[in-house]
Amino acid sequence: MTTARGQEGFSLIELLVAMAIITFVVMATISAFVAFHKNERINRLANESQDEARLTLERLSSQLRNLASPTDYVPASVEKAEPYDLVFLTVDAVKPVGSLNARNVKRVRYCVGPVANGKAPLIRQQQTWQVVDPPPSFSTASCSTTGAGGWQKTQIAASDVVNTEESPAVPIFQYTPGPSPVTSITAIRADLYVDVNPGQSPTAVNLNTGVFLRNQNRQPVASCTTPIYTGTGKQVALNGSGSQDPEGFTLKKYRWYLDGGTTALTEPSGVVGIWNGTSGTHSFELEVEDQGGLTAKTSCGSVVVP
Repeated sequence: MTTARGQEGFSLIELLVAMAIITFVVMATISAFVAFHKNERINRLANESQDEARLTLERLSSQLRNLASPTDYVPASVEKAEPYDLVFLTVDAVKPVGSLNARNVKRVRYCVGPVANGKAPLIRQQQTWQVVDPPPSFSTASCSTTGAGGWQKTQIAASDVVNTEESPAVPIFQYTPGPSPVTSITAIRADLYVDVNPGQSPTAVNLNTGVFLRNQNRQPVASCTTPIYTGTGKQVALNGSGSQDPEGFTLKKYRWYLDGGTTALTEPSGVVGIWNGTSGTHSFELEVEDQGGLTAKTSCGSVVVP
């Protein structure tokens, strides 16, 4: 008589448990792979966005260092200076054949476009010409890539800019000593906060640069003294030789004012001179003007004329 051979194997419960474990391991592996792929994609996009912003800041810095004006000495290089909107004149790299634009000047604008999904593009707009004088017509009423407002070339300079969505909002452009008047701006700082995935990790990255406007005409400095003249009569010596132009040019005009008046004296009208006046206590002011039309005024103090 033969006995039945023993048969071994997994019970149904053991098989179900094994399948559940395998399923868990596979799902965990897939989840890890998906998370890794997502993080890798976000990091790649973030790096690309930051590289784009860096190149934009480098280009902006180069253009600001080459500020230009179509007319000698005229401080008209910066035309608009706001926290999120900057317009200025700079020298273009390539001059077209036959162009009458002697300095090859072009107009450039950097502005923040419309916000979408918590971020906005920084848009660069440009306007070029081949005639002698720059076209006065351009609009900054809106900022888009449509090329409206007289701008001939428009493109996105940097994507994923979140300056306006930060709390508090962070100005992209800051001006020294201030934004007004534009003729007195001596330096511009640009700050870009870039975030490809606002509200999620990683947080926004700050990229910045600062440029001293070496080609921008700066306001002159007025300085004067009013010693009593030792000659005959009731005379006061007016001396404005301490005044200077930061660019080293000769000042164009010297205007002297007496006792708070608003009309300049006819004489003297130069850097130094003698005022023939009357007895009493008198105050004097000096206003100087540079070759670009910028002025500065200072008090020379009071003197007692015997």
